[in-house]
Amino acid sequence: MSNIPLDAGFTSFALALRQFKQEVSACDNKSRLAIAILRPEGCLYRYEMDVFAEEARNQLIIERLVKALLWMVGGNEIRIAGPMDLVSSLQEAYRIGGAREFDYRFWSKVYGQPFCITRCEYEELPPPKPLSHSLGGHLNLKRIGLDIGGSDMKLTAVNEGQAIASQEIVWDPKNQEDIRYHQKAIYQALKEGVDELGGDVNAIGISTAGVIVDNQPMVSSLFIRVPEEEFDQVKRIYTDIIARLEKELRHRIAFSIANDGDVTALAGAQSLDSGAVLGVSMGTSEAGGYVDTKGNLNQWFSELAFVPIDLQIEGALDPWSLDVGVGSQYLSQDAVIRLAQKAYIDMDSSFSPAEKLSFVQNLVEKGNERAEEVFASIGRYAAHAIAFYSEFYHLRHVLLLGRVTSGKGGDILYQSALETLQNEFPDLAHIQLHMPKGTLRRLGQSLAAASLAEIG
Repeated sequence: MSNIPLDAGFTSFALALRQFKQEVSACDNKSRLAIAILRPEGCLYRYEMDVFAEEARNQLIIERLVKALLWMVGGNEIRIAGPMDLVSSLQEAYRIGGAREFDYRFWSKVYGQPFCITRCEYEELPPPKPLSHSLGGHLNLKRIGLDIGGSDMKLTAVNEGQAIASQEIVWDPKNQEDIRYHQKAIYQALKEGVDELGGDVNAIGISTAGVIVDNQPMVSSLFIRVPEEEFDQVKRIYTDIIARLEKELRHRIAFSIANDGDVTALAGAQSLDSGAVLGVSMGTSEAGGYVDTKGNLNQWFSELAFVPIDLQIEGALDPWSLDVGVGSQYLSQDAVIRLAQKAYIDMDSSFSPAEKLSFVQNLVEKGNERAEEVFASIGRYAAHAIAFYSEFYHLRHVLLLGRVTSGKGGDILYQSALETLQNEFPDLAHIQLHMPKGTLRRLGQSLAAASLAEIG
């Protein structure tokens, strides 16, 4: 169970995995399990561990582990060397009509071919071929950085490395079916940035939720209500808007679009001047990204919003994936709203999610103890999530960003996470937890986004 007063049933995946490994280690009847995550370009990652020979004792941990690996790394195939019954149960879940149908459809859409899970012998499992590439760090000339979230867009205008203007623009993309709403809002935001730069811009960087391939969103929660038949317009939305601006300004604009989690990690690496940085942004949902020990992106998708961190059967339900216990409901404004209800904090039902978050944050500023406990609980969630992530990412630093971390509530969240890591995971003392000061907490991603595109 947990030490989280507002969520007494919380069952930490990090602690459960550690206990599972200890019990297996002490058991005489065990076997080896290896899991490989593959994409068309090859095997990106392998994870190995001992498991019980009795398949039933492995079921929950391994099902959740496979889910976590898939959403951290990203791929169109999983190959498993292990018990046949275990593989069969996973194949039953990851199919149309199965418990993990959302995951099956998501990754099939990203790669344009059916997602599959297959079994093979241990010696047949392909070796991993890690990938990495550099991104960002360019701040010359006139630039715009736009961080596009599910309830607001954060805009920063930069001139020769100096941020000269920043603002937050409220919008509501997840409830809009008409793609023209999204096109108009994003275009107008960028136009405001152009105006701040005196009517011209040389480079635009965009940080956005979803899976981005060749500057196109292959899947994104921002367009969840847009009809499937208009998906081609969704894929072209950013490139079409940039082309429109180029036509108006009569010159080329360097541009780059990246997943908001990767941009979070870049923001962290730039501010800390270090590698091995995991960035976790807590906003409308949870976004994650990782910069490796060399300061490069490792090409993982790091969609931490769908990575399980809570094993309780009655865990919080994610309305998009229809799964329970995943990060989007624990490290986000949805978590604030859910826990505020548990803390008996009354809010106007007409408030938008962003307004509800602001309402609870304002209560914290006034010293409301129930509201303070909401952010303390999220800090504890964060510590258990970081402990779980450390099983797969080599971590020196973890940077916490996003609107949930703003103000006094963010300070409480940070302190709670720090204390939980120290008390419950003393072996992770080498991981340094960071939270930027002031507006950088909210606008850090847009600042890093401005540096994405290389001019010339």
